[in-house]
Amino acid sequence: MKPVKITLTSLLLVCFLSVVSGHVLNITEKNIHSLLDKKKFLLVLVTKSKCTPCGLVFPKFWSASQSYEQDVIFGRMRSKALALKYNVDVFPTIGYFEAGKQQFTKFEGDITVDTIVNLISNKLGTDSEDVIKEYSTRLDSYNYHEIISTWGLKAMILLYDNSKWSNDDTFEKFKELARIFRNDDEVSFLHFDVRTEPELRKQFVTVAFPSLFWIENGDKQVKKRYGGSMRKLEFMGFVEDRTGVSRSKDGSLPSKAGRISDFDNLIADNIEVIRKATQMSELLVAAKDIAKKYEMNEFADYYIYLLEFVEHHGKVDTLDEERMAVLKALAYTDEVTFPKTVEYFTKRKNILNQLVDELGKAVFKKNKYQSEFVHVQDIKPKKEYVRKMPSIVSADEGDEEENDRDVVEKPKIHLHEEL
Repeated sequence: MKPVKITLTSLLLVCFLSVVSGHVLNITEKNIHSLLDKKKFLLVLVTKSKCTPCGLVFPKFWSASQSYEQDVIFGRMRSKALALKYNVDVFPTIGYFEAGKQQFTKFEGDITVDTIVNLISNKLGTDSEDVIKEYSTRLDSYNYHEIISTWGLKAMILLYDNSKWSNDDTFEKFKELARIFRNDDEVSFLHFDVRTEPELRKQFVTVAFPSLFWIENGDKQVKKRYGGSMRKLEFMGFVEDRTGVSRSKDGSLPSKAGRISDFDNLIADNIEVIRKATQMSELLVAAKDIAKKYEMNEFADYYIYLLEFVEHHGKVDTLDEERMAVLKALAYTDEVTFPKTVEYFTKRKNILNQLVDELGKAVFKKNKYQSEFVHVQDIKPKKEYVRKMPSIVSADEGDEEENDRDVVEKPKIHLHEEL
């Protein structure tokens, strides 16, 4: 009887820890049926090992779970057998079991806190506006080591003492910044209370609270204390310097979002080679060398794709095809269900527009009255001359881009430093 007693005790302990410590349960072949028997809405994140996107999206999934108590169960499925059983072959994937049902339904949308809340509200018939959304992930002994050790993680961690917060608004500012970067898997916002998590406190060398630490996980982990202020522009500048993620103060995308300055400079320096669309082999070699510095940045590949696209067709006019494809994708993408996808194509548009602008400047220098790329405000045609509207960049889009740059691309003053 003794082995049975130990087993039951262990099971009770696991259940207890699941309730008080973790909002995301590990779903296995052994417990899947017991979870379904609870007849509650079961939301599942399906991942696999050695999947960097899976690890980076996990903190966002955990953040979403913080908005719910007993009405929804959040679980993560890492079993190959279960993934095969439920026909999941793309990772990460979100799926769900409706209360009392055995059927697994895959969610066709982006994995963000907002899309998860909207999905749950739609299925439960509740109002998503009534849900208090959390965009910063609460760390505890249950999830700390896994999240902190995720390869490719870049995160700001807030350590605070909840018992001493009478007039300190650091946490509120921190949560607002987490909201601004809510759709960016490139950066995570994490926090924990040192009073309730004394073991986690030992992982950081500090005696002053609140304290902020920056963590990067690559070939080795970098952990440094953030010495700057919580002023929005300074903090956002710090994040942009280390992740390449660019945001406006309200969380929207500026016109430079997605662009990489090293590639922009390379294009500007070689614009005549691109315009003629010949002898581009050396340029492509240089571009691929730059891409090695941006292995985690998917838009480095897009720059190379555009250059190869021009070389393949032997003329720059074909960029109009790519522009039309991007604009069409934006027009037919639902921003509520696919916010990250909309931003992805918006960043593509920004890169493409910058390339076209450089081409326009180059052509304008050759013949300012026959340029197919120049913005209307760049020339003053003679009275008898009527310029044909450009096929790639419209006048309206040009005006909008210029106005955006006036507002967004002012030089930032970074007062922060790392101790």
